[in-house]
Amino acid sequence: FGEDVVGADGFIDRRLLGAKVFGKPEEMKRLGKAIGNIREAVDVVVDEWNATMSKADVAIMEAVSLIEAGYGEFCHQVWLFATRDQDLARQRLMVRNNFTEAEADQRLASQRPWEERESASDVVLFNDSDLETLERQTLEAFHKTHRAWMADTLPRSKYYDWWETVGRAKREAAEQERERSAS
Repeated sequence: FGEDVVGADGFIDRRLLGAKVFGKPEEMKRLGKAIGNIREAVDVVVDEWNATMSKADVAIMEAVSLIEAGYGEFCHQVWLFATRDQDLARQRLMVRNNFTEAEADQRLASQRPWEERESASDVVLFNDSDLETLERQTLEAFHKTHRAWMADTLPRSKYYDWWETVGRAKREAAEQERERSAS
């Protein structure tokens, strides 16, 4: 993707790389190939957590495409944070990432709508207000989830049913598209 995506600190400048790949399916595929399959590395980390953590301990996995990539299988619960107000989401991206309106719109357009991921999520929290409200809602949901976990009453994650139905259909459609593209 060019030397310019490497910052002065030697790390990838996510903003520059994002500008080169988001909203560009072929470039996203190229990036996926460059990164490779990190599933094995994730599996090693999760195995280590399982071996060293007590039942009361909590591990949080954050990933942009946790649901779509199948990483939900490593989780007892899948949480989705979403912003319903697209104008607010655009404004936040512009401020946080120093994006132009066009860059923010491109990034938003490259994301799956939250509604498509909702059925795979056990907890959905909306980030349409201020940070204080989101923190309060997150802590309330965390404590409720943790209490259920400690009492052995936490239900099976919705993610697993989603993965077997909706996820399977999406994977099959993607595979058919790859086969069409290859021929």
